[in-house]
Amino acid sequence: MSDRGGRGGYGGGRGGRGGANTGASQSRGGYNTERQGGYGGGDRGGRGGYGGDRGGRGGYGGDRGGRGGYGGDRGGRGGFGGPQVEYPKPYANAKIEVIKAKDLKQPSVVEGDEFVFKGKPGQGGQKINVLTNYYPTKLPTGPIYQYAVIFDTKDVNKRLCNDVVAEMFKEKQPDNQYVYDGQELLFSRKKFEDFAKIVERGNHSYDVSIKFVKTLSSDKIDSAVLQAFNLVYRSALRHLKLTQINRNYFDMDLKFTVGGRDQVEVVPGQQQTIYRTQLGLLSNRDVAWKTLRIENCLQILKGLDHYSGKELQRRFEDEVLHRIMYLPHNKRTAFITAVKWDMSPKDKFAQGVSNKMISYVDYYKSTYKFEIKDLSQPMFESKRKSGKVDYFVPEMCNPTGLTESMRNNRNLMKDLKTATGLVPNDRFKSIVHTLNKQVGNKEFTEKLGAWEYGIDQRAVEVEARKLPAETIVHGNKQTSKVNENAEWSLVKRSLYRSVKLDKWVLVYPPKSRLADDDPQHEVNKFLDTLKRVAKQMEIQVVDPEFAPTDSPNTRDYEKTLRESLTGGVKFAVVILADNNSDRYHAVKRVCQEKGVLSQCAYWSTIESDNMSKTQKIAVQIVTKLGGAPWTLNYNMNTTMIVGLDVYHSGEIVNRKKSSIVGLCASMGGDQSQYYSKVMIQAPGKEIVEALEPGIEAALTAYKGVRGSFPEHLLFFRDGVGEGQVPEVYQTEIQAVRKAIRRVSQSTKMSHLVVLKRINTRLAVYGNNGELVNCGPGTVVDTGITNPNALEFFMIAHHANQGTATPTKYQCLDNESGFTTDQLQAITFKLCHSYYNWYGGIRVPAPCQYAHKLAFLVGQSGLKEETKLNGFLHYL
Repeated sequence: MSDRGGRGGYGGGRGGRGGANTGASQSRGGYNTERQGGYGGGDRGGRGGYGGDRGGRGGYGGDRGGRGGYGGDRGGRGGFGGPQVEYPKPYANAKIEVIKAKDLKQPSVVEGDEFVFKGKPGQGGQKINVLTNYYPTKLPTGPIYQYAVIFDTKDVNKRLCNDVVAEMFKEKQPDNQYVYDGQELLFSRKKFEDFAKIVERGNHSYDVSIKFVKTLSSDKIDSAVLQAFNLVYRSALRHLKLTQINRNYFDMDLKFTVGGRDQVEVVPGQQQTIYRTQLGLLSNRDVAWKTLRIENCLQILKGLDHYSGKELQRRFEDEVLHRIMYLPHNKRTAFITAVKWDMSPKDKFAQGVSNKMISYVDYYKSTYKFEIKDLSQPMFESKRKSGKVDYFVPEMCNPTGLTESMRNNRNLMKDLKTATGLVPNDRFKSIVHTLNKQVGNKEFTEKLGAWEYGIDQRAVEVEARKLPAETIVHGNKQTSKVNENAEWSLVKRSLYRSVKLDKWVLVYPPKSRLADDDPQHEVNKFLDTLKRVAKQMEIQVVDPEFAPTDSPNTRDYEKTLRESLTGGVKFAVVILADNNSDRYHAVKRVCQEKGVLSQCAYWSTIESDNMSKTQKIAVQIVTKLGGAPWTLNYNMNTTMIVGLDVYHSGEIVNRKKSSIVGLCASMGGDQSQYYSKVMIQAPGKEIVEALEPGIEAALTAYKGVRGSFPEHLLFFRDGVGEGQVPEVYQTEIQAVRKAIRRVSQSTKMSHLVVLKRINTRLAVYGNNGELVNCGPGTVVDTGITNPNALEFFMIAHHANQGTATPTKYQCLDNESGFTTDQLQAITFKLCHSYYNWYGGIRVPAPCQYAHKLAFLVGQSGLKEETKLNGFLHYL
């Protein structure tokens, strides 16, 4: 019997259903059954059936058992003797070489950015030496010359610009070296007189002129010197036959496969950014990775053949639109902007200068020796900003990146982290390996040599400082020292500021995951455990009102909550049947509507009777009610600290797609009480233009709590990239100043941008002579930082896998006059004040709170205004 019937045409009616017996040895078990993976079969057994008691056993040689069925109690047993996967290490024999910052010849002048507040390095902490992934660059001894390329019309694409300029140089400057960005910027090795030409292209003529701008010198490193180096370097990279995806370059010949059932290909690559630093022009280099789907887009389309018509088209477009595709036939990429259902590979296009008509089928067969198998598949359209349109065949496109289901596959994500999360020693070796390949390429070195450019293969070692470990302040004047991993415990510690849990309701579904157990029995066990851990932390817990739902359905949860959250109820603990996100978001929406704080927990957590997990639930409850698990010695009684982040998701808010701005402001004193506010703006927009109302609301809330406005406002702006910093200065800082002038004229502001998306890596040599991660408290503010700015890198967290990524802080304003040491100390303390984690985190707590708020509002569709603004209700 066949396994599948015929398929209908793309977008048309659905084909007939196949036969019943597919014979899939690894398929999901039926209702109330269990499956066993075939011997010697795949890497894990099949999933247990609905109501079944366990997942199947992994096949012999497999690596893990299947997942427990819906309603089942446990996953299957792992396979016998599963192999340990080893991923390729072409860099294994690379040698890491070092050059100390003091041994580098420093430039006479390095120009900084005008908008950056200037400051001096800090002095606090123990001095240490750290290795950075920054590498010196060799600059020309003689001058280079900057020119402007001017077309008489803006309606011209980049490829045409390059062709025209190349033609003009071949005619006027055949022996000259030049690089051109395809728009206006051109650099020449030799100086020449301005010239112009009218160029004919098809039915159009273009008046083009090239005019001298200025002479550049390596003695004065400004933004133009940096641009020139970048253009020359990218020009040289073309000789390495790499594939460019966005700004990074990847070696498709080195890709390897990762994963079990959901497999992807991982491609290693490189990323580089040139910075003006105290040591001159340095190349910040790091490894890069790109994931490719193994299946092509035609296979994805065929996998949707159980849909038909418009539904099939919609689901396929959700999979492929606005994604970068890898094109294996030419090792290039394309960004897909539309699916053309009315086109097929049989359509013809005008080829080359001759404009000869040829079908896509014949073109790919004659040019790439590739025979397209499905002649009825639609075509992809890729429309560039210039207006130029290209078409591609889905069969020849592989999506990059991961699907949502892949991201939710814990085993795959774990495998990816193992493959790509290189420890410091491997990471630095990989960088050296890539550098060696570049330097060993004759065409690459010749291109750089023609400009007297070069890249040193030695990593720069700079002086850093290790800040002392922080002290956590608990209740009853108890204190504890943070350990070497920036972690601490709340076991047998009273909370810094406790609250009473009363007037609360406990909502739970009618049956637990273990169908034979009485749900009320499980709930009582949880309540007993909650009271035990609460007593240890001196939290008073009053018995709740019990509110069982009629079923696990989302509507019954909403109905039960609306009926229960009355009569002065101020808190709801809601036990969720499983991790269904729609149910969770519905709970949060109803609780916000009722103005009631809430804490959700899964049945699996309740049934485990785990003291540690229950303690975390208790701490979250107290925090949401306005308590504080701990604090630190801030001594900042008159300072309000603000964190700001923007969440981009395209959620529908107020009936239109939006980006969500989260603002979280401390109410001074011990920095343990917060006011939070959400603002809605256009989708995809990062810079917050309507910031004034949020700052005014936070200042007013501060006065309501403290009785006066703050003397100082310390602002941490998270979420922006380095290229957006000037816009933050021009737009957001001015908005904060206006809000202060309108509400509290005496408040002084200091502003730091928090930059997480950076490629800087820091490492120290361990006892075994290999590079290891720097410990929490490591600060670098010399050598690799901006020479004219108050800027520093900080590692405040412990990385237990891979290489730790520091966070970069850049001060844009400092009316309060904080010293560098003070700003670094405050920042480090704030990284210990996030109440969802008993340890240091990458960013100051107000930024993380702002992110959590914006994320929850975006995901759950909460309202912009709420009665809960004075609580950390979103933890």
